[in-house]
Amino acid sequence: MWSKTMAKSKPKPKSPFAGRWRIASMSDWDEDYINEEEEGFFEIDEKGGGEFHLATSTDRWTAS
Repeated sequence: MWSKTMAKSKPKPKSPFAGRWRIASMSDWDEDYINEEEEGFFEIDEKGGGEFHLATSTDRWTAS
């Protein structure tokens, strides 16, 4: 009798984009506008979802 061995699944690599990213500059808006309420940023989690803040706007998204 022989047995079937299942291959181990490889761990998913960490996203190089995960983390908090400051918005340093944009072609249409100056730095004062970008950082109006707080420092402008994108924050991306390991699942691809995240949050952003730009001027007076904040939003979140989820990855499917």
